[in-house]
Amino acid sequence: GHKIISCTWVFCLKRYPDGTPKKHKARICLRGDLMETKDDEKTYSPVVSPITIRLFLTISKYISYTTCTFDFSNAFVQADNPRETYMHIPRGFLGDKPNQCLQLLKSIYGSIWAPRLFYNLARSVFEKIGLVKSDVDDCLFYGKNLFVIIYVDDLGVAALDPNDIDKLASDIEAHGLKLTKEESFAEYLGIKYTDLSDG
Repeated sequence: GHKIISCTWVFCLKRYPDGTPKKHKARICLRGDLMETKDDEKTYSPVVSPITIRLFLTISKYISYTTCTFDFSNAFVQADNPRETYMHIPRGFLGDKPNQCLQLLKSIYGSIWAPRLFYNLARSVFEKIGLVKSDVDDCLFYGKNLFVIIYVDDLGVAALDPNDIDKLASDIEAHGLKLTKEESFAEYLGIKYTDLSDG
């Protein structure tokens, strides 16, 4: 009685802001265009505003905070899938029965609910570790001497003490979210900037 959703392979080359290759990525994505929702059902996820990003970076540099970025590893797959969802077996894999399909217990890229499920998971973890959500931007969180912005699965962090950034990462991982520390904030969403000697 359930619709079985098709999936597709997606291959991409992630690049640095200057265009040089960074890493090759491959993943199975659900065909979200074939999924159905109720008319009043919210599927979107908020993302940090470009104005907030610029303000975040300007204030961080002005008050000499350390900035860095984190990338959640396979972010959407970290969130549980509360809906009964079925997917065709990906091309290249064979089941031991001809009419097999997969039940998705976790969220998956391409699902229309995936971004919102991950945002809700990340927000709940941030609140558990003591961060407060801003009243003006749902993707700006702050704590003592610490600011965090999130754009889907990319995390920007600014802190007075670099040790606070490491503690934040370990606190997030202690609540079950896997992430990797990237290079400077100059990598965030393709932003490129240079620190000048006069600030």
